[in-house]
Amino acid sequence: MNKEFTCQQCGIKFIGRERPDRPDPKFCSRKCKGITKTQSKKQTILICQQCGKEFIKGKIQNVPLSKYCSMECYRQQRKPEHICLMCGKIFLQWNSLNPKFCSKKCGYLHRGKYKKGRAMVEYICQQCHGKFFHRKINPSPKFCSKECQSTSGRGFKEYICIQCGKNFSRGVRKEDRNYRFCSKACRYEFFHKQFICQFCGKTFTKHISTKHPFYKFCSVKCAREGQIGVVRKPPKEFICEICGKTFHRKVSPNAEYPIRKYCTPQCRNIYLNEKNRNDPYWREKVLAGLSKSFKLHGTKPELKCKEILENLSVDFEYQYPVLPKFIVDFLCYANIVIQVDGEYWHGHPRFEPLSPMQISQKKRDVSQDKYLAVHGYKVFRVWENELSEDKIKSIFSSQLG
Repeated sequence: MNKEFTCQQCGIKFIGRERPDRPDPKFCSRKCKGITKTQSKKQTILICQQCGKEFIKGKIQNVPLSKYCSMECYRQQRKPEHICLMCGKIFLQWNSLNPKFCSKKCGYLHRGKYKKGRAMVEYICQQCHGKFFHRKINPSPKFCSKECQSTSGRGFKEYICIQCGKNFSRGVRKEDRNYRFCSKACRYEFFHKQFICQFCGKTFTKHISTKHPFYKFCSVKCAREGQIGVVRKPPKEFICEICGKTFHRKVSPNAEYPIRKYCTPQCRNIYLNEKNRNDPYWREKVLAGLSKSFKLHGTKPELKCKEILENLSVDFEYQYPVLPKFIVDFLCYANIVIQVDGEYWHGHPRFEPLSPMQISQKKRDVSQDKYLAVHGYKVFRVWENELSEDKIKSIFSSQLG
């Protein structure tokens, strides 16, 4: 039940909740309650042992034992004098609570004298003849710094930067390496140059190389818009040696073969088939080129078919290049082609559903058969499980009678 109460700190009336199990509220807010608590506490007044100033205990934090009014008085009261454990010298130091050595030299000597695993040994530099400390290693160090090592001429070599002309030194390695730049900034300035766009006039920076020593446009957009209306050289006109048709081709002045003889690949294939098919040099050349994509060693079904043809005394050519495109298994009587197919690789129906590799191989076989049929060849494909002497006899009896 809500009831009106009076704050004991500020005297303002406020509405609070009356509970039978709890006492009535005395303060209107936490602020008034906190003020009352601080006033009720007994504040003890102390005297600083350094400056004699009075201060309240607990008001200043992190002061040891509340004997000093501030950290400055505490530091002044402390004695900053210490005795070095190595040389016995008295030194002043405020940073550490309990320093043991007056310098790093004494620390290294003490460590090398009593702790042999972490020993720091004193050496003499061969260049400046100054003393320096280093861990005990084998072989022992000869120079106190990289500057002394570079000036001594041992392990470092001097180079000249091709961008700024500054002399710099680099460590000598086993391989003879030629340093051209003293820093990454010089390397960037050497390979990046500023150009002016011929379309928009904007200056831009590009990486130059032997292939692209000069840039005309800052972007693809400016290149497309800037080349509108530019007159190009017309393509050259040629006459096909097979069909006599005139055709046009763009030929670079630095091309290896500037003259074009055939208008289409079909005309080129006809030329190679008619004139060079019986040439042994051309046959070896085609075999060498197609050997990268075809296996010219015989398979077991092919060798079996070869034995059958030899027993039947048939005039045939084994792995013969027909047209400048394919190598067939057997070419018999100049126009009969026999292809012996493996069941798995060429996708026999008993392996259905076929894999993507088998599907692509079947498509390739169909396109090859169509191409050979157009050029006057009769193609017969025999599965390896159906290969027999009777099968080969039936092929020749149907074609030769």
